Amino acid sequence: MTAKQCDALTAIGMNWGASATREQLWTRGYTAAASYARERGHLNVPRGYVTPSGFKLGEWISNIRQRYKAGKVPEHRWHALRELGILATVSSDEQPG
Repeated sequence: MTAKQCDALTAIGMNWGASATREQLWTRGYTAAASYARERGHLNVPRGYVTPSGFKLGEWISNIRQRYKAGKVPEHRWHALRELGILATVSSDEQPG
């Protein structure tokens, strides 16, 4: 699903919040991460970053990193994020401004 498709679903009332399934949240997060990486050339997303459509990408990335360290992210999903350039840890001085 593209970011444009996600935005279209949001526009017609798609609820990406608490009632969204884990798969829907993964799709939304991954799509937003791919878009961010494509536009900026990296995936070091500031924790407070929110996409134009209102998705809290910075929090999502942070949560994914925490879940990965705890062994709770399926390998195929982590591999997909690695292809986008995610790092397991990012120090505060590595965060782009």
